[in-house]
Amino acid sequence: MGKKNTDQNRIILTVFSVLAIFLIIYIVTVTVGLDKASDSKLRDFNGGWTDNSGNSYDIEDVRVDDYGVSSMVSRKLPMNITDGDCLCFESYNVNLDVWIDGVAAYSFKSEENITGLGYGTAYHEVGLSESDAGGTVQIRFERSNLSITSKRGHLENMYVGGAVPYVYMVMRSNLLTVLSSGLIIFFGLVFLLISFVISDNERLPFDVASLGLASLIIGAWLLVLSTVFQLISGHIYIVRNLDRFLILVAGVPLICFFNSLTYKKSRIYPLIEFWLNVVSIAYLLITRFVFGIDMMNTFQKMLILFFGQIIVLTIVIFVRHERYCRTNGIKSGLRFYYVGISAFIIFSLTDYCLYYFKKMIGNTYGTLTSVGTFVLIPIVLVQFIRWWTKDRRVVEIERFTNRALQYALSSDSPDESIRLMLEYMGTELRCKRVIVFEDSHNGRFHGRYAWFDSSLEKKSIDLLYVPYKGAVDRMISSYKENGNRYVLEDVERFKDENPSIYNMLMTYRVENVVANPLEVDGVVTGILLLLDMPANNIDEASSVANLTSYFLSQLILRRDDQKRMRIYTYNDSLSGAQNRRAYDEFVFNRLDLASSFGYMMCTISDLEEISDKGGFEAGDAVIADMVTVMSEVFGKENVFRLAGSRFAAFGFETDETYFYDDVARFEKNAGDKGISVLAGAVYCINGAKDIKTVVKRANEKMKEAIDDASKRRG
Repeated sequence: MGKKNTDQNRIILTVFSVLAIFLIIYIVTVTVGLDKASDSKLRDFNGGWTDNSGNSYDIEDVRVDDYGVSSMVSRKLPMNITDGDCLCFESYNVNLDVWIDGVAAYSFKSEENITGLGYGTAYHEVGLSESDAGGTVQIRFERSNLSITSKRGHLENMYVGGAVPYVYMVMRSNLLTVLSSGLIIFFGLVFLLISFVISDNERLPFDVASLGLASLIIGAWLLVLSTVFQLISGHIYIVRNLDRFLILVAGVPLICFFNSLTYKKSRIYPLIEFWLNVVSIAYLLITRFVFGIDMMNTFQKMLILFFGQIIVLTIVIFVRHERYCRTNGIKSGLRFYYVGISAFIIFSLTDYCLYYFKKMIGNTYGTLTSVGTFVLIPIVLVQFIRWWTKDRRVVEIERFTNRALQYALSSDSPDESIRLMLEYMGTELRCKRVIVFEDSHNGRFHGRYAWFDSSLEKKSIDLLYVPYKGAVDRMISSYKENGNRYVLEDVERFKDENPSIYNMLMTYRVENVVANPLEVDGVVTGILLLLDMPANNIDEASSVANLTSYFLSQLILRRDDQKRMRIYTYNDSLSGAQNRRAYDEFVFNRLDLASSFGYMMCTISDLEEISDKGGFEAGDAVIADMVTVMSEVFGKENVFRLAGSRFAAFGFETDETYFYDDVARFEKNAGDKGISVLAGAVYCINGAKDIKTVVKRANEKMKEAIDDASKRRG
C-alpha cells in the first residue's frame, strides 16, 4: 500500500512539476521580453472618445449600427508621444479607417474568405511619430458584413505605446488558456510518441494514438481561440479558418479513444462520428457557398450540435460498457475516466453557454474548455502510467522507459541505438554481458550485438551462434509455457540436455541467463540474452527484457528497412555498384578535397557492339565484370556507375605513382577479362579546390583515349 501511495504521489508531483516549468518559462519569457522590448510605457487610451454630437464614450461602448451606418469617434493624442509609439487596439467584425489631424494613417477592410466576410477578432497597429503629439485621432468603423446578425462589431483594448509591450500584455491576459493549450499539445505529443515506439499497440490499455491526435487537435484549436497565435503570426483569415474547421476533425479520434476504453468495442461508433463530421463540414460549406450565409451565423449552432452528438455517442458507448460489465460480473475500471470526461463535458458546455447566451466580450471563449481538457488529459495520463508500472518491481520502470525511448530515438542509426540500449540495460541490471542473436536463416542464430562489463575483456561474437533446433526452439517453448518468461538460474541443467550450449556457457563462465525472443509480426527474428547478474536482479531483468524486446525488434526492423532503402536508392540494380545519386552525395558531401586523391573516369568502348551481337544479357554480363574488376583494384565503396557504359572510381593512395599503377592494373585486368576500356585519370597531390575541374580534366583524358582508339581502328 505504501508503494502504491508513493507512485501516486510521484505522478501528481510530475504533473504539477511540468505545469510549474511551463508557467515559469512563460512568465520569464513575457517579463524579460517586456523589459527589453521597448522603453515606451503603455498608456490606456480606451476612455475619452467623443462622437460628432460631442458625447463622450469608452471606445468599447461604441457599437456599429445594424443598418450599415458607420460610427465616427475622435480623441486627442497625449503630448508625450515618441517616434517608437503606436496606437494599438483590437477590433471585432468591423471595417475601419484612421486619420491623424485629418491625414489618413491606417485602413482595414475585411476580405472575403472561406468563412465569409466576418473575421472575428483582429489586432491593429497604427504607427505614430513625435510630430503627432497632441494631434486628433479620428476613427470611422462599420460592420464588415450586414448579414451577420451579431451586434458585437466594436473596438476595444486600445493603448498608446510600444507595439511589442502590447503583444506581451495580450499574452499575459491569455496566460491560462495559452498555458493549458500548450500542455494539452505537449501531452498529445507524448502519447503519439508512445504509440510510435511501441509496435504492439493492442497490448496498450487504450488507443494511445487516437488520444494523442485528439489532444493535438483540441490543444491547437484552443490556442487559436486565444487569439495569441493570430497576434504573433499576423494571419487573420488563416486563424479564422482554423477556428471554424479544426475542431470538427477532432471528433473521430476522440470517439476512437472513448471506444477503446471499453471491453465491448464496436467499429460502428467511429464510423458514425466520421460521417457526422463530414456532414458538419459539408453543411458549413454548402450554407456558405450555395446560400451565401456567413459562417459567423452558422458556426455557433453547428458547434453545439457537434458537441451534442459527441456527448450522446459517449453516453451510448459507456452505457453499453457498463451493461456488459454487469452482465459478466466484472469491474468497469472506468471510474477515474468518468471524472475526467465529465469535467471536460461540463467545462466545455459552460464555456459555450457563457459565450453564446451572455455574449461575453473579450478573449474568454475557450478558457473553460481548455481547463476541462487539461483536467481530462492528466487523469488519462495517470491511468496510463499506472498500467505501465504494473508488476514492475524494484527498477523504476518509468525512468527506464523514458531512457529506453531516448536511446531508441537518439540516433538516426538503429545500430547505434541498439548498442546504447544494451549498454544501458547491462549497466542498470549489473549484468556481465548482454547479447543479441539474430536469425541467419541457416538454422542458426548468430551473435550480432554485444555489450561487456568493463571488468571483462571484449571479445568478438561474430562466430558465436546457437542452433535453432535443440536450443532456440526449446527456449521459445519454455518462454511461452512460463508466461512469457525465461530464466535459467542453474546452467548445469544444460550439461546433459545440450552439451554444445553448456560448453559455450562454461567458456564464458556464465552463471545465470535471462532470455527473451525478439519478434516482428509474430515471427521470431532474434534472441536477447542477459548474462551473469546478481541473483536479486533476475526477476527485474526478466521484466525489463520483456519490455525492451519491443524496442529492439522495431529498431532491428528499422535497420533492415534502412539497408534495403539505401541499396535501392544508392546502388545500381544491374551491377551492384553505387549509382549516380551515391556519387553526387559522396562528391559533394563526404569527399575531402583538402587531401590528396586520385580520380578515374572510364567507359566500355564496345558495349553497344557486344549487346548487338550477344543480346542485352551479354552486355549486362560485361557491365557486372567491369564492376568486379574495378572493385578489386579500387575497393567497392569507391566505384560508381554513372550512366550506361560510363564509370568512375576514386583512389586514395598516398603517392601519385601508386595511383597510376592501380589504373594500369585495372586496365590490364579488364583486358584479361576481354573488356575493352578507355580511361582518363587525374591525381591531385595537394587536393583540389573544385571537384568539377578534376572531373573535367579526367573526362578530357578519356576523350583523348577514345580519339586515339578511333584513329587506330581507322
